[in-house]
Amino acid sequence: MNTLSVSMLFTSGMVLQQNAKTTISGGAPANSSVVINFCQKQYKTKVSTNGRWRITIDCGKSCGPENMEICCSNNEQLLLTDVYVGEVWICSGQSNMQLTMERLRYKFPEDIDAPKNNKIRMFTVPVTARYNSAEPVLRKNQDKKTQKDDSIIDFPVWQAASSETIADFSGSAYFFAKNLAAKLDVPVGIISAAQGGSPITSWMGAKSLEAFPEYAKRRQKCLSENYREEIQSKIAFGLNRWNDLCNKNDIGTFQNWHKIPFENEKTLKLPGSLANENFAGVIWLQKEINITAEQLEVFKTYGVHLWLGTIVDVDFVWVNGTKVGTTWYLYPPRRYQFDVSLLHEGKNRIAVRVVSSGRSGGARFISLRPYALFSGDIIKNTDWQKIFNTGAITKIYEPNLLKEKIAKGSAFINLEGEWQSRISCSVEPRSDEHFFEWEPSALYYGMLEQCFDYAVRGALWYQGESNAEKHFEYSDLLVNMIKDWRENFANCPNKEMIFIIAELPCFNEKNLLTDKCDWAFLREKQEDAAKKLENVAVASLIDCGEWNELHPEDKSTVGRRCAEQALRLAYKDENAPLVPKAIKFSREKNTNVFIKIECGDDELVSNNAEISGFTVLAKDKEKNIVLPVKAMFSKENELNVDLSSAISKNLSLIELRYLFVDCPPEICLFSKNGKVPLQPFRVNLSRI
Repeated sequence: MNTLSVSMLFTSGMVLQQNAKTTISGGAPANSSVVINFCQKQYKTKVSTNGRWRITIDCGKSCGPENMEICCSNNEQLLLTDVYVGEVWICSGQSNMQLTMERLRYKFPEDIDAPKNNKIRMFTVPVTARYNSAEPVLRKNQDKKTQKDDSIIDFPVWQAASSETIADFSGSAYFFAKNLAAKLDVPVGIISAAQGGSPITSWMGAKSLEAFPEYAKRRQKCLSENYREEIQSKIAFGLNRWNDLCNKNDIGTFQNWHKIPFENEKTLKLPGSLANENFAGVIWLQKEINITAEQLEVFKTYGVHLWLGTIVDVDFVWVNGTKVGTTWYLYPPRRYQFDVSLLHEGKNRIAVRVVSSGRSGGARFISLRPYALFSGDIIKNTDWQKIFNTGAITKIYEPNLLKEKIAKGSAFINLEGEWQSRISCSVEPRSDEHFFEWEPSALYYGMLEQCFDYAVRGALWYQGESNAEKHFEYSDLLVNMIKDWRENFANCPNKEMIFIIAELPCFNEKNLLTDKCDWAFLREKQEDAAKKLENVAVASLIDCGEWNELHPEDKSTVGRRCAEQALRLAYKDENAPLVPKAIKFSREKNTNVFIKIECGDDELVSNNAEISGFTVLAKDKEKNIVLPVKAMFSKENELNVDLSSAISKNLSLIELRYLFVDCPPEICLFSKNGKVPLQPFRVNLSRI
């Protein structure tokens, strides 16, 4: 190293962990010396012959803003300003941790527009894949310019939450920090290290994978650059070939179907399926709408929004022949804004080109999502899920709210119902994709390793969706991963990293009477892992999901519930809500099971007059069936489940279950004061 530099997480605006030591490292000319001045203390070291240096500093008590000077004997200096000392957490996992506040802007408009909050700060680790250990990545200055020197790369900086920065913040991590900062009254820094679709093994190092030969072998293969290039080349070839096939055969594009009105075409009722589930190719749709002069004036005043729910897989959208938006994959909601000058009084036409891969269950518009053209005042300063019915488990929808807004003059045109459609081309299903950042250890070495020297209080882990199909191994994987992280995050103030697990929320078809429940088993494995280790807790989140949305937007409840468990575990706050759990089972006269609930000083209550969610798994010859059973309170924090209706079927009863499905139709049992749902469970009836 010929110039003074510092590892990537140490920037102006950072938050350092209070009452802990943190190790700062960097580069400088060999055999020179480096001095750090921070909070009236000075630390000094000599640079090694390879041009690297390390200094461990004592961060002390919460304070800020402070300056940190890093000086080299060659007269170079780095000045880090606006530095705080407070609480630091690393937030990791897959897409529900990565999901940004930009995606949530219509759910939480007050947070999006809130003034700067110096007590909430975040650093987002760039997504990078690597398969073995490497030296920390360095930065030599505090701006965002890309360095020409290949050995020094510049990355994003720490940022305080504000209306200018919050759009890029992880939503789950932001609300977690917001709750901690409000309760602890200290700055809270979040290191966000997450990547959509990533399985747990991508966050595990080589040592923790040794017990899992299949994944260790895959990591070994990925060490070969030739292997990676060969696979990437094959994948790229297949995808390019498929895209070319669609584009060359899509007569709709060549004939400008986005401009030419359809007449007497096949009609489809949307939302719903556009073709059979194996269809791959391109489908075009059109809908003609009428806009009144009054509606047009409202659009001019408040702006116009075109929401098309969620479309599988890719869509291109035109209004009156002008393209207004594209979404390149199936998960995001389709929310488009455009200039009102594209609209006119009278007939207007919306055209949609849908590209279906043939690998996602068929081209379709997902039901119970908003399909409408409306004026911006309808959603201004309002949670959009209060206006539009999404079928969310948490019932926040207010049926009369939209009617009231329309009555007061808001413009709203419902786009559900009949659309005209044409199949433009049908092709073979698209080939598989391959994401090397999902391979074993890829994100551990590519992202997490960069953070090991940075002192943190604990970790918030929101992951599991990608492991649900192989839930049986998840507990062992998670235990090994936590041990690995704890060994390497060695600067935690209590010598052991606190670990909070975000329980998977509800998702998939609402059905209480099913035995197909991979997500339920995954939740069970999350709790199993927590029981095997000290200082690990699971935040109860089953009610935070949406049956038809893999990325539910209620990240405020996610952040609050996870913060409550962190307050109990890391900060010994006994007043923070406890997760209600079934802790003792007893049986009376064979027909009744009594369940004692641990709720701390709180009380378990039902939101409904009749308690729901209890089932019995039974065996009918070789077939499993699930039967509903009734429950009631026998006394405070004790439930009495009546098995008589299941016994009357003369079947072999195996398990008593509570909410042990991917997505229950409703959730009614919560702690009275904490508003935390009873944790799902199952128990073998032969053991009671």
